[in-house]
Amino acid sequence: MKKESSNKKKLNKKVNGEGCIIKRKDGLYMGVATIGRDLKGKLVRKYVYGKTKIETHKKLTEVQSKVYKGVFSEPSEIELNQWLITWMDTYKKIDILQQTKILYENIIKSIINPTLGELKLKNITQMHIQMFFNNISEKYSSSTLNKVKNILNPAFQIAVINKLIPETPFNNINLASKKEKKKIKCLNEEEIERFE
Repeated sequence: MKKESSNKKKLNKKVNGEGCIIKRKDGLYMGVATIGRDLKGKLVRKYVYGKTKIETHKKLTEVQSKVYKGVFSEPSEIELNQWLITWMDTYKKIDILQQTKILYENIIKSIINPTLGELKLKNITQMHIQMFFNNISEKYSSSTLNKVKNILNPAFQIAVINKLIPETPFNNINLASKKEKKKIKCLNEEEIERFE
């Protein structure tokens, strides 16, 4: 009998990704999926919401599919300025020269953070990045713009690898190349006389 009851408990135990949908008092539907366990062994659940049962079921199925494939990640609440500090200390510290490190830190502090720094990683879109580059392209040289790119692009890629965000917002960013100013050539006396 004991064996039978323990087997029933095992069968009743929810596996990762298994979920249910309920209708709330406010009329919204709520879907709940188990996405794993925390360090203390406590179940971690993901909640999705929709106006209809079908909409909620679709969202829940997407979560369940990602959990099943082992690619589900809960977007991080970390802000970009916090992530860039972590990225510099963890991934760039031994990879770049001290003077480059100082340069990168100055670019992060003076160019990136005033506009993007306080945005949460999970909320930054491709449009944010494109508008950011559009705004700074007139103020800074191509060399500086490339350095900004060399900070943000790999920082977002590492954030994806660490499952802080599902994908990088740095895809298809257009960095307009600066046109070099044409040098004005002055005519010499002989050339001036030809026009007279």
